[in-house]
Amino acid sequence: MRRACRLFVTAFIPLCLIGCGESPTAPSAGGPALSEHVATAHFDFAWSAGDRVDTAWQEAFHEWATRELQVTITRRISYSKYLSPMHMLALHYGPGNVNAWADPDLFTLHTIWGFDNHEVIHLYTSTIGRATSLLNEGIAVAFQVDPIRGDMTPRWNNRHVHDVSAGWRRQGRLVALNQMLTFDQWRAIDSQVSYPEAGSFVRFLLDAHGGIGPFRLLLGLSTQQDAPEVTRRNIETAYGVPLEALETEWLAMLDAR
Repeated sequence: MRRACRLFVTAFIPLCLIGCGESPTAPSAGGPALSEHVATAHFDFAWSAGDRVDTAWQEAFHEWATRELQVTITRRISYSKYLSPMHMLALHYGPGNVNAWADPDLFTLHTIWGFDNHEVIHLYTSTIGRATSLLNEGIAVAFQVDPIRGDMTPRWNNRHVHDVSAGWRRQGRLVALNQMLTFDQWRAIDSQVSYPEAGSFVRFLLDAHGGIGPFRLLLGLSTQQDAPEVTRRNIETAYGVPLEALETEWLAMLDAR
């Protein structure tokens, strides 16, 4: 299974790109065109000659992830594969310092990866609701698994996200969840802390608090612009306990690792 390391752009793979429907400009000279095209059951793939995309893996992941998330996807997904972040930039589909990003409004993803188990989750969950970064990125990181090869460990830099978060906690770098509830707060945190931390917390919620059902309810109640008190209220509505109680349980789990 591939890594989970991605580069920082305006909040890493941010809501300003993921959720605001920012349309890329037309391609220009500066890199090989995405000249290869394949249409599968759910995707329209494009990549450069000599490159490759694992279309079979992506279709299999689609079937698994949509089943797990309990969503039905009726739109085709445009999947553009680039050689590097700079190649993406050369074709005017990225800022040059991001490995991948998704646009739920256009149902497209742009990536340097030959298969993707993060950005595509943003497209799927956008059909339920679009939440603040803690939840939006948390669910995407929590689904960074490889069910096709039987590897259900959500990884960040090839380590379990719980182990990464436990390490940050021991170093005193783990951020209190109430300091991650707005986009500006999220942007201020090192992405190597915020993303695995959010993924660990959401993975904990999925595993220890009712599976996808309560989280689907939470997404449905949420918007990207929610104030912290709204997010806190929505979490308590979905899970029946305050954020602080969930955080205490999650931290105890990390401390036991």
